[in-house]
Amino acid sequence: MRAWTLMRTMNVCFWEPVITPKRGGQDRGGAKLTPTGERFLRLYELLETEALENTKKPRSAIKALLKK
Repeated sequence: MRAWTLMRTMNVCFWEPVITPKRGGQDRGGAKLTPTGERFLRLYELLETEALENTKKPRSAIKALLKK
C-alpha cells in the first residue's frame, strides 16, 4: 500500500505522470516509468553525479571527523 501511495504522490507532484501503476492479479501488478519519468530519472542521476563530484573535499573532511 505504501508503494502505491508514493507513486500517486509522485504523479501529482509533476505536470505529467511519471509512473503508470498496474494493479495486481495473475501478473502481480507493477509499475512502469512514463517518458516523463524516464527524463526525470536521467536528470536526477545527472544531478546526483554532479553533486557528489562537487562535494568530494567537504565529504572527505567530514569522513575524517568520524570514528573509524
